[in-house]
Parts: sequence; structure tokens; C-alpha cells
Amino acid sequence: MAVPIVDETDLLPPVVELNFEESQAFFDDKARELLGISGEEFLRRWNAGEYDEIADEPGNSDYIYLGLLGGSFGAGKGEE
Repeated sequence: MAVPIVDETDLLPPVVELNFEESQAFFDDKARELLGISGEEFLRRWNAGEYDEIADEPGNSDYIYLGLLGGSFGAGKGEE
């Protein structure tokens, strides 16, 4: 038997706000988990354009995910 939904908040996990250091640690952990490299190394490669040819290919969504997450921690592509 299905459990009735009381309101929309029953469907969503709680929001956890992270400070800058916690955000950096989260990003670094995700880069290590998904690609086996540090967050800093991922950003260096991302900003150097090393993933441009493969990021949009099927099965490589981790690169886009990390690129979006990492935008908060340094210059984006073309920005120095």
C-alpha cells in the first residue's frame, strides 16, 4: 500500500549549506571518486581545455558535472 505524501518536502532531501572550505573538500572528494584525481588537478586540466574533445561524449557526464561544480573555485575557461 502506498504511503500518502503529506507535502512536497517529503520528496526532497534536506538542503545542506557548505562554507567555502567544505565546498572545496566536497569538490575534491567528488573528483577523486569519479576520476581518481584531485579537484585541483581536474580544474587545471579543465581550464587548459584537456577535456574539450571528450566532455560531451556519451558516458562522460562526470566531466561536465565536475566542470559545473568547480566553477566556484577558480577562473573558468578563458578567464585568468
